[in-house]
Amino acid sequence: MRVLFVTGNQNKVTEASDILSPLGFVIEQLLIEGQAPDLIEPQAEGIEGVAKSKLEQAVSLTMGTEFENEALLVEDSGLFIDSLSGFPGPYSSFVRRQLDCPEY
Repeated sequence: MRVLFVTGNQNKVTEASDILSPLGFVIEQLLIEGQAPDLIEPQAEGIEGVAKSKLEQAVSLTMGTEFENEALLVEDSGLFIDSLSGFPGPYSSFVRRQLDCPEY
Protein backbone atom coordinates (compact mmCIF):
# COMPACT_ATOMS: atom_id res chain seq x y z
CA MET A 1 0.00 0.00 0.00
CA ARG A 2 1.33 3.43 -0.93
CA VAL A 3 1.41 6.07 1.79
CA LEU A 4 2.29 9.68 1.06
CA PHE A 5 4.30 11.30 3.84
CA VAL A 6 3.53 15.00 4.13
CA THR A 7 6.90 16.43 5.14
CA GLY A 8 9.71 18.53 3.76
CA ASN A 9 12.26 16.35 5.56
CA GLN A 10 13.58 13.57 3.34
CA ASN A 11 15.25 11.94 6.36
CA LYS A 12 11.81 11.40 7.91
CA VAL A 13 10.63 9.76 4.69
CA THR A 14 13.62 7.42 4.71
CA GLU A 15 13.10 6.54 8.38
CA ALA A 16 9.38 5.85 7.89
CA SER A 17 10.15 3.73 4.85
CA ASP A 18 12.75 1.71 6.75
CA ILE A 19 10.22 1.01 9.51
CA LEU A 20 7.07 0.46 7.44
CA SER A 21 8.30 -1.20 4.24
CA PRO A 22 8.72 -4.62 5.93
CA LEU A 23 4.99 -4.38 6.70
CA GLY A 24 4.14 -3.91 3.03
CA PHE A 25 3.88 -0.11 2.92
CA VAL A 26 5.55 1.97 0.23
CA ILE A 27 6.36 5.37 1.71
CA GLU A 28 6.76 8.30 -0.67
CA GLN A 29 7.10 11.99 -0.01
CA LEU A 30 4.06 14.00 -1.06
CA LEU A 31 5.19 16.43 -3.74
CA ILE A 32 2.77 18.75 -5.47
CA GLU A 33 4.20 20.27 -8.64
CA GLY A 34 7.59 18.95 -7.51
CA GLN A 35 7.50 20.65 -4.12
CA ALA A 36 6.75 19.48 -0.61
CA PRO A 37 3.67 21.32 0.66
CA ASP A 38 4.41 24.24 2.95
CA LEU A 39 1.97 23.63 5.78
CA ILE A 40 1.13 26.13 8.49
CA GLU A 41 2.05 24.66 11.86
CA PRO A 42 -0.32 26.06 14.47
CA GLN A 43 0.91 26.85 17.94
CA ALA A 44 -1.43 24.41 19.67
CA GLU A 45 -1.36 23.11 23.23
CA GLY A 46 -0.72 19.53 22.17
CA ILE A 47 0.98 17.66 19.37
CA GLU A 48 -2.31 15.96 18.52
CA GLY A 49 -3.83 19.30 17.50
CA VAL A 50 -0.81 20.17 15.38
CA ALA A 51 -0.90 16.80 13.61
CA LYS A 52 -4.64 17.09 13.01
CA SER A 53 -4.20 20.55 11.50
CA LYS A 54 -1.41 19.30 9.23
CA LEU A 55 -3.56 16.39 8.07
CA GLU A 56 -6.55 18.64 7.36
CA GLN A 57 -4.32 20.98 5.33
CA ALA A 58 -2.83 18.06 3.39
CA VAL A 59 -6.27 16.65 2.57
CA SER A 60 -7.35 20.08 1.31
CA LEU A 61 -4.21 20.44 -0.81
CA THR A 62 -4.71 17.04 -2.45
CA MET A 63 -8.39 17.54 -3.30
CA GLY A 64 -8.83 17.59 -7.06
CA THR A 65 -5.31 16.31 -7.68
CA GLU A 66 -3.95 12.91 -8.60
CA PHE A 67 -3.31 12.41 -4.87
CA GLU A 68 -6.94 12.79 -3.76
CA ASN A 69 -8.01 9.79 -1.67
CA GLU A 70 -4.41 8.58 -1.22
CA ALA A 71 -3.29 7.50 2.24
CA LEU A 72 -1.51 10.42 3.92
CA LEU A 73 0.90 10.39 6.84
CA VAL A 74 1.78 13.43 8.95
CA GLU A 75 4.02 13.57 11.98
CA ASP A 76 4.55 16.02 14.79
CA SER A 77 6.62 15.81 17.91
CA GLY A 78 7.69 17.94 20.82
CA LEU A 79 10.37 18.17 23.44
CA PHE A 80 8.86 17.77 26.91
CA ILE A 81 11.36 18.52 29.70
CA ASP A 82 10.08 17.39 33.10
CA SER A 83 12.18 19.87 35.10
CA LEU A 84 10.64 22.69 33.02
CA SER A 85 7.07 21.45 33.52
CA GLY A 86 7.00 20.03 30.01
CA PHE A 87 8.36 23.15 28.31
CA PRO A 88 8.85 23.65 25.38
CA GLY A 89 6.49 20.76 24.57
CA PRO A 90 4.79 21.22 21.21
CA TYR A 91 6.53 24.60 20.81
CA SER A 92 10.02 23.13 20.37
CA SER A 93 10.36 24.26 16.73
CA PHE A 94 9.19 27.77 17.61
CA VAL A 95 11.62 27.99 20.55
CA ARG A 96 14.49 26.73 18.39
CA ARG A 97 13.78 29.44 15.80
CA GLN A 98 13.49 32.14 18.49
CA LEU A 99 16.84 31.11 19.95
CA ASP A 100 18.30 31.13 16.43
CA CYS A 101 19.62 27.60 16.88
CA PRO A 102 20.71 25.79 13.72
CA GLU A 103 18.58 22.90 12.53
CA TYR A 104 19.95 19.44 13.15
